[in-house]
Amino acid sequence: MPVTVRRNQSDVVWSDIDSKFLTDSQGNIKVVTNIDSVIASMDNIMGTFVGERVMVPEFASRLKHLLFEPINEDMMSFLATEVKSVIESWDNRVKVIAVSTTADPDNSFVNMSIEFQVTGFQGTFTMSKVFTQ
Repeated sequence: MPVTVRRNQSDVVWSDIDSKFLTDSQGNIKVVTNIDSVIASMDNIMGTFVGERVMVPEFASRLKHLLFEPINEDMMSFLATEVKSVIESWDNRVKVIAVSTTADPDNSFVNMSIEFQVTGFQGTFTMSKVFTQ
């Protein structure tokens, strides 16, 4: 039977550069670790257009394209399904538990809250993402 190792939040398992390219006190680009690194990965996946990555053209989501469709209940449900599908397809560390969406069609934005679990870490985590046209 496989054993799942549960890690403390303080153990560095994954790291990545800060997607906002913020710098630390020494002028170096900040590094994000563990759950913040996973969130950066999820943000990258959702924010990449289909075909934008030349060497991996299939890496991406259709989320930004879908925002130009009429925003209604069916579209909101489809967006939630797309988020779950694309994140779990491109980041095998993540299991999406729930995606809730709210829209403001008059101001052309959709707010998403993504509840997820990460392999090897205890608990459930939440990420918020705003998409605008």
